[in-house]
Amino acid sequence: MQMISLLCRELFIILCQDMIHIASRLTLEIFLELRDNLSREEEEVIMNLSPAYLQQIEDWKQEGKQEGQLSLITSLLKGRFGSLDAELSSLVEKIANIPISERTQLLLSLGNLSREELLQRLRNEEV
Repeated sequence: MQMISLLCRELFIILCQDMIHIASRLTLEIFLELRDNLSREEEEVIMNLSPAYLQQIEDWKQEGKQEGQLSLITSLLKGRFGSLDAELSSLVEKIANIPISERTQLLLSLGNLSREELLQRLRNEEV
């Protein structure tokens, strides 16, 4: 049951990311509609800032994705093992860096893994 709750949380995070993407697209569309009323100087300033603005939005999206992944992995580990000690906490980023298909399989199998089996599996990943 807890695994279903955590998967729902992951879906919620994905939906939030999609909403951010849609909002940024709408902002761009609104800007494009309003730009007809700008002076040439204002248009030049905005065009110079646009790449930086778009890059900042992309950076925020990436940060949000990374935070969401770390939060999800932490929640799944807490759901399986209870509170996380230093050793389990150190696994969060390690798990996040595993390729997505392998990470998904690992997270789906958490319910069947003991603490030692998880640690051993991640040690094998390093090799």
